[in-house]
Amino acid sequence: WVREEVHRWVFDNVRTKWPTVRRRPSKLPDLFTGYHSSRALVYEVLERVGLSASFIASDAAWNTIGAWSEADLHRLVAT
Repeated sequence: WVREEVHRWVFDNVRTKWPTVRRRPSKLPDLFTGYHSSRALVYEVLERVGLSASFIASDAAWNTIGAWSEADLHRLVAT
């Protein structure tokens, strides 16, 4: 149950800030560094869900991340 509670907590925080990320995908890594995760770990997790650092910085990220559903966010948080 602890893992589920942590997931919900992080997910709710990410979902609350998601409108900002949709406008500026480069802010996505910043959502997770606040949990005392290193940038290297954050980028490793983003790579696992198919988002490279160079992609996040590109214009194409806006279309991809902007179309994410709540299920996509859960997948990211669970990774």
